[in-house]
Order: sequence, then C-alpha cells, then structure tokens
Amino acid sequence: MRSSWRSRATLVGREQEVSELCAGLRAVEAGCGDAVLLEGPAGIGKSRLLVEVCDLARRDGFHVLIARASAAERTFAFGVASQLLEPPLLSLPPARRDELLAGSAALASRVLNLAALGEGRAGQSLDTYAALHALYRLVAALSASQPVLVAVDDVEQADAPSLRWLAYLLRRLGSVRVAMVMTRCTGTESADPELLAEVTTALRRMSLCGLGLGDCARLIGDTFSGEVSEEFVAACRAATGGNPFLLNELVRGLVARDVSLAGAAAAEVRSFGPREVATAVLTRLRQQGVSLVPLAGAVAALGQAEPELAAAASGLELSEVVAGADVLVRIGVFRPGPQLAFAHSIVRSAVEQDPGAVDREVVHARAALFRHRRRAPAEQVASHVLRSPGLADGWVIDVLTEAARCAVARGAPEIAVSYLQRALRHQLPEATHVRLLLQLGMTEMQVDPRAAVDHLGEAHRRAADPTTEAHVAVVLAQELGEQERYGEAMRILDRAAAAVAPVDPELAQRVELHILCLTLDERYTESNVSTRLAALRRRDGLSPSTTRFIAAITAFASVLGDRTIDETREPVMLAWQLRAHAESWQADQWNWTSTWEFGFVVLALVMTERLDLAEDYCSETLTAARERGMSMTAATAAALRAQVNLRRGRVAEAEVDARHALRVLDELAAGTRSGTIFALATLLEILMDRGDFGTAMRELTARGLDNDLPPVWRYNYLLVTRGLLRANLGDITGALADLSECGRRFHEGGMDDRAVLLWRSLSATLLDSIGNRAEALRLVREEVALARRWGAAGVLGFALRAAGLVQGGPEGMALLAESVAVLERSEFRLELARSLVEQGTALLRSGIRAEGLIHLRRACDIAGRHGADALVARIQEVLDSAGPAVSTDSGTLTPHELRIARMVIDGMTNKEVARTFEVTTRAIELHLTRIYRKLGIRGRSQLALALQRA
Repeated sequence: MRSSWRSRATLVGREQEVSELCAGLRAVEAGCGDAVLLEGPAGIGKSRLLVEVCDLARRDGFHVLIARASAAERTFAFGVASQLLEPPLLSLPPARRDELLAGSAALASRVLNLAALGEGRAGQSLDTYAALHALYRLVAALSASQPVLVAVDDVEQADAPSLRWLAYLLRRLGSVRVAMVMTRCTGTESADPELLAEVTTALRRMSLCGLGLGDCARLIGDTFSGEVSEEFVAACRAATGGNPFLLNELVRGLVARDVSLAGAAAAEVRSFGPREVATAVLTRLRQQGVSLVPLAGAVAALGQAEPELAAAASGLELSEVVAGADVLVRIGVFRPGPQLAFAHSIVRSAVEQDPGAVDREVVHARAALFRHRRRAPAEQVASHVLRSPGLADGWVIDVLTEAARCAVARGAPEIAVSYLQRALRHQLPEATHVRLLLQLGMTEMQVDPRAAVDHLGEAHRRAADPTTEAHVAVVLAQELGEQERYGEAMRILDRAAAAVAPVDPELAQRVELHILCLTLDERYTESNVSTRLAALRRRDGLSPSTTRFIAAITAFASVLGDRTIDETREPVMLAWQLRAHAESWQADQWNWTSTWEFGFVVLALVMTERLDLAEDYCSETLTAARERGMSMTAATAAALRAQVNLRRGRVAEAEVDARHALRVLDELAAGTRSGTIFALATLLEILMDRGDFGTAMRELTARGLDNDLPPVWRYNYLLVTRGLLRANLGDITGALADLSECGRRFHEGGMDDRAVLLWRSLSATLLDSIGNRAEALRLVREEVALARRWGAAGVLGFALRAAGLVQGGPEGMALLAESVAVLERSEFRLELARSLVEQGTALLRSGIRAEGLIHLRRACDIAGRHGADALVARIQEVLDSAGPAVSTDSGTLTPHELRIARMVIDGMTNKEVARTFEVTTRAIELHLTRIYRKLGIRGRSQLALALQRA
C-alpha cells in the first residue's frame, strides 16, 4: 500500500468521506473497479470533495479525467465525454495518441470530433454502440499503463450521450482499472431522468450532510480569523443547516455589515438559504457597477464563456467585460480562469432566475449570431439556436441540419433529433420540409422507432414527386418491417416502385429489391420470390448492384428450392464471386439491402456446406463494419460466423461471437432481428452441449421468446432450437409443439419437399421416446429420402443418425454406420462425435464390445477437444457402465475447461468465473470437479502445477 493513501484532514468535517474514497482508490490499484456517487444539496461540499479525491489520485499516479456538467451544454453531443477525454489526448505526443486510438478505439476520434471526418465518411452515421464502445476502449487503453479516475461534477446536468456512455463504462468496470466518482445535486432535475437513474443506481452512494457544531466552528475560524462564541456558531448552524457554502456566505455578509464576529450575538443571525444568497449577490453586483448585472446575466445563461462571446451576448464592449470580470472574480462571484464562469452554482442560479438580470432568449440569440459570424462549428451555433426560439434568420436551417449531420456522425442521434425538430418549426418550402422529415425519421429509427414511423409517414404523404416518394418509402417500409407491419410496408413499396419506374428505372429496381427483402423476411414462398425475380430479370439496363443482389437472392432461393446440392453450386458460387464488400456499402437507407444481400450469400454458402467461404465472408464483413462504426452489420456478421464456427466444431469461438452479437444488439435495443435469432440459437446449442439447460432457458425468457413466436420466417430456426431445449428439460409436449409448428410453417411456404432445419428428425426421436413409433418411422424415412436427394453431408449424416436410432436392429445399425461414414467427409465434427456415440453404444448393446469402445473413445476425444461437455459426460456414463476396465476420462481439457482453469489460477472466484460466462456458480463447480478428475488432483491449490505438467 502506498504511503500517500492515508486519510488526511484537508476538508473540514469530511475526514470519513475522504477515508472511504481513498479505500476505493486502493481497490482500483489492486485491480477492482470502484464507483461512488457524492450527493447532497447545493453548497454541501460535493465539488470540493471531488477536487480533493482528484488531487489524491493524481499524486499517486492515477490518470485523472475530470468534467463539470452544465445545463447550458446538454445539447452538445458527448459534451461531458469530450471534457473528460479531449484534454489528456491533446496533451500527449502524436505517437502515444495514435497508439491509444488504435484498433477498436479508433472511432473515438470521430466521437470526440478531434479531426475532420475522412473523405466519403462525412455523411456516414456512427451508431450508438460503436460510439460507446470506442470511448470505452480508449479509457481501457489509458488504464492499461496507469489506473484511471473518471470524475464528473453535477452528473445530473450531463448530456444524454455522455450519460449513456457513463452507464456503459459502469457495466464494464470489472475489466479495467478505473475508478468513477460523480457528484449529484439533490433536487435538481435532469434532462433524461431514466438515463440518469441508470447511471446513479450503479454507483455506491455517499450522502453528504451538514457540518456539526465543532466543524462549523472550525470552518468559521479557518475562514475568518478571530474567536467566536458557541452560541453564535450554534445560531449559524441552525440558520444554514451546516451547509459549508451558506455558512461562508452568511458570515461574509455579517463581516460586510461590520458585525464583529468576536462579539456577535445569536440575535444577529437570521435564517439563511439560497434565496438570501440571491439577494446578497444581486445587491453586491448592483453596488459594484451597472455593467456587472448584464455581464453576470449573460454568463449565467451561457454557463461559461470566453470574454468575446460574453461581450456579444451581453451587449457590452469587450473592455467593459474584461474590467467587470476582474471585479466579479475579486468579490467571489466568478472563479479565476480564461473562461468566465461562476464560482458556485447557487450564485449562478440566483443571477439566472432574476428577471432583471438576464433575458436568456436574447443572450442565446446574440451568442448564436456571434458564433455563426465567427464560423464556429455548427453544433456550437445550434446549441444557442435551440434556446432562442424566435431566431429565424435564413442561415438557421443550414446550421441546424449541419449540426444534426455532425451529431449523427458522432453517434449521438438523440441530439440530432432535437436540432431537426427545431428546424421543422420554421416556415419552410415544401421540398425542404419533406427532406427534413425524412432526415428526422431516419435519425429517430435509432432512438424512437414509433416517432420515426409517424414522421416518415408524414414525409411520404407530403412527397410531391415519385423520386422523393421512393426514397421515403424505402425507409418507412424498413421500419414498418421491423415492427412486423408487413402488409403496410408492401403496399407502400409497390406503389412507389410503380410510380417511379417511368422516370427513374434504376431507382424502381432498388425499390423492388426492398420488396424482395420484406417478402423473404415475412414468409418465404418459392412462387412469390421467383415471380418477382423473373420480373426484375426482364428489365433492361440492370445496374451492377441490382444484378449482384439478384444473384444473392437466386443463390439463397436455389438452396431452398427443389434442387440437389450439385445443381445449386453454380448460382451459389456466382453470388460469392459477385459479393459486395462492406467497404463499398452505402451509409444511407440503401444499406439495408446490402445487409440482406450479405446474409443471403452467407446462408447459401452454409447450406451448401462451403463453411470456409462463409467464414471468410463473415470475418471480412465483421472487420470492415467495425472499422466503419456499423455495429448492426457487425453484429449480424458475428452472429452468422457463430453459426459457421459451431458447425465446424469450434465451440469456444462460436460462443464468443454469439455473445458479442447479442451484447451489441441488446445495447442497440434492436429487437428480435435475424442476427438475434442466429446468435441466440447458437448460444442455446452451446449451452445445451454443456448441459446448462437452465441458463439456456433464461436466455430465451429474458428476450420474451419463451411463448408464441410471430409468424415470420426468421423465427423458424428458433422454433427448432427451442424445441430441442424443451426436450432436454423434459417438456416433450412443448418440444413437439415447437417442431410441428416449424413444419407447419414450411408447409405453408410450399417447402414440404426440403430437408431444412431437420425438424422431422428431431420430432421423430421424441415421438419414438413416447411410443409413437409409426409416425416416428414415417418422418425419419421421409427426412432421409429428402436429405439423400439434396446430397449435403451434414444434413444427410444427421438424418441417418435419427433414422438409425428410431429404426433400431440391424437396419438401424447400418444407418448409424452410414451416418458416421457420411460425416467423416464433412466439417461437422460434433455431429460426427454424436453419430460415433450412437454407433458405439449400439455396438456395445449388440455385444460387439471392442469396436464399440473404439467409437466411443474417439467420440469422447472429438467432443472433449471441441468443448461439448454434456456429450463427454454422457460418453463417460456409457463407458462407466461398461465396467472399470474400459472406463476413461480423457486427460485433455476442453477449450472451455482450459479457460475456466486459467481464470481460477489467476485468482478469480467461482462466482466471478460464473459471471464471466453468464452461468450459475453450480455450473462452474461441476466444471471444476471434472477438471480436477481429469488432471488427477484434489483442488484448486494444485491446479497451476498440474496444468504446467499437462
């Protein structure tokens, strides 16, 4: 422990609080995050205590990031975050700055607006998650070399994007050496109470109370020399509640009245609070000179200002402002510094609320005009425009729309919405009004989808020409589709495509691509997709993007159609060759089709079992999307790569991708999108492979997906996975209901003759288990026939295994052997292990002991290497039942077990490990028991040495 961390009585009456804050800093040095909220009324000493802890941390080697939030700056995107992070970044040598802004922190320079946006990126939006994560990674990079203290004064005044980021950082304190200390003034309203509550509920609260009699006496004595009576101190404390600021102002007022503190009687002391402070301050201002009142009023309205801005806003000459500021610093109203600002919020509030001191609207109108003429950044000008509703000059609309564009580009859509709403209050030409409604609706899609539909609907109704209608229709239909209002979306797009075709055929084609996306999303049927594709192909002069998209849909449709895998290879490989790279995707409403196109190509590759190409495309897209701040696209790519990795038996990698995708989609409040389905289904399969069925069901329930699922095509995959989970939990009825519902949906889409998602095989094994052998045999025979016709090894191997289990006897044995042989030539390693288990078990039952054991041991090796713990446990049970001479417990730890073992060696508790993997503590205990058994040790104290030997 460092010597400087001893409690020091530098603040009157706050020794205990300083001691507790020091303990938190010590914990951060030891690697544990700490977060504290100092709260209390204005003047109680929160800010002074915050300064003290910053000084303590700075002296002991912390990197101190400090910001003071202000109501006047609530409309600045990431205003508080910029205060925290800009100064340390700009003070660093360029090489060190580049090092910190590398990798996933690179986008932080855009969020903080540290450099001009690159060519082609100026209009590109940076979504909320990308912005939050980039800032988090920047703080993590800072904390790698030295611990960090994030200090925010008056957090209730912070802008919404900064609050969102602080909440994001708080959720990740366990992985970085960061302390967070914030102050909150009780009784002060926030612009976003919900976001503020999300931040403050994650903080350890430290409520500051008024000083006691002894501390009041010390404070009076330290501030004003001379002796005071106990009766006088008691009267002062009663009048101020022991509030240090009010106590100081009370005594200051008495001294100004030439009252001798040494002989003062309690009768001289009257009730003293913020109202009395206001009267005293305003009296003091007016006594000093006429010009001080408008200067103080302007600075009160602006929050803080450089002298030139204060002069313009107050209507004073610069020389008057400079002289007046000196006086206000001398009498304790302003604090010293290059920026004019009040010494205390109570004083500022007193001035701001006096109707004779300030006309806020006039002040901000003058400030807006001043900054506009000085060519200040649009966001700086727009922040004043928002507070001057009467300002209607011609340049205002351009400033507001540019400020909105900048806010979106920095990942602060809610700030952009406020700018656009202000712009729309003007009398505008109709075309401009529609353009701004479209911009507003697109921005609101990230923060308020319902409002987005309202504004986009208004823009669509007011569109005066087919081209504008088409552009609006695409965005409106996209959001309606996300809300599963497909009928409305289709009608809007059909009308738009028909209207724009005569004047802009290429635009009409792009609209029709959106129609195809919605068609596939709602309910795939071969007839409606093929009809629309055929109509598109007949068009003259198809653009390259349309041709590429048609190839992607054709590839996807072909793998769902009545073809063999060999017959689909040509369209699938053509789509692969024509594929769009994420670097070329447009960052506008048309990006939607690019994401769909990517998904169609990847799914076609997966279903034709070109897992290598599918993984390459996912990885390429994931990297490019992260670099561009396109988190939704990145999450989709991670979700699909999770599927690919799971099929290849890379369970650890699949889990990382699936959890990452879900975390991003949850942060974006994206609802249940296709990426959500793929990521969640993958995670459920992994948890089931570990035997952690309870956690798997909790993942479903947390997303409201444990009841009826919407009749939308993307939910079919989840129906199958949920059915398998319910079966493992013993709910055979519920499992069969899910699987049969999936089959019903395929039948409704005209896909009875496809071996898709293998719902028949899963149903058959369950039906056989409850005695419905006839129906089980019918289903597996049908599935095997369809799988043979399709010809994909993974599908056929799965269907053959189910058929072998249901059939039984010599015929079943032959089917199991064929399943193993088919899967041997595929990349589906875990499916091979499962078939080996069934074949080995069947051989043991038939008395063919040696061959059965060979299959089981091989299956155990494959399952163990790929992290399928539940399968390993099942194999071990079979081997145990075969007798001690043949029982084996592979000494090789699975990748998942190895990660757990290393965490335990690093000192993590079972509870901490469980929290990392988002499982129960009991699940970790079971894993450790298996690890100890494999390594031949008794407990965690022997683990490090055993791993070294292994």
